[in-house]
Amino acid sequence: MALCKVVTAGSPLYFPTLSIVVAPPESDTHTALVGILEWDGSTCPQSFRSVVVEEFAGDLFDYFIRRQMNELWPLEQRLAKLHGLSYGVHEVEVHHGVPSDKRRRVLADGSGVTRQVPSSADVLTFFDFCESNETYLRELAAIFSEMAIGL
Repeated sequence: MALCKVVTAGSPLYFPTLSIVVAPPESDTHTALVGILEWDGSTCPQSFRSVVVEEFAGDLFDYFIRRQMNELWPLEQRLAKLHGLSYGVHEVEVHHGVPSDKRRRVLADGSGVTRQVPSSADVLTFFDFCESNETYLRELAAIFSEMAIGL
């Protein structure tokens, strides 16, 4: 739905993000955890119709029913993966209210949490996906528009 809203509303406000700031009262340095959708830089389905066929038995109305019944959540990660999107968390230091260039990707697995410094070219986001796949997004918006009012 966020992909559709980005196209129809023309606003990056629909890009999913999550921010948590740890702000000790005695310090001017804070730590922010920022969750974003990251893009692998290449994956995009050939067409949105192929996604509808593969994931919703060819009927986009199935999407709306699952969404209404709150049954879309199990499918979210699979849909994200089809688009080369995954969830990422980054740790950012904030000094006197200004984010620094010091950023680390936070990775968690069964053995604990690790941090790695990404290269500048390493992090592509949902926004990059949208900029790189305009034709796909226009097809997606047109198909949604055929079925829904007010998106």
